[in-house]
Amino acid sequence: MKSKIMPFAFDDGLIEQAKTSATPVVDIYPFRFPAVVAGRGSIIEDEIYVDNVHTDRIPIYRRKGGGCSVFLDPGNVIVSIAFPAKGWPYSIYPLTG
Repeated sequence: MKSKIMPFAFDDGLIEQAKTSATPVVDIYPFRFPAVVAGRGSIIEDEIYVDNVHTDRIPIYRRKGGGCSVFLDPGNVIVSIAFPAKGWPYSIYPLTG
């Protein structure tokens, strides 16, 4: 069964703020409903029982960051941190180009 994957847009404002301010930004918020969130490189069919998720009417999202798929439900607290790609003087990796 082909699954409808929606973008995980909950952190888009945080990412945009880090881009425009050139400083790291942190957001902490509770998650309000059950959802499955896949990482950017996740292979959905290998990590998620898609038929079961659809049967339970749980949405599937894909976040821009890496990592494996996770199940979120009410009571989970999300901690999101965005660092600017350029202009951050404490970069672990040297910037090129």
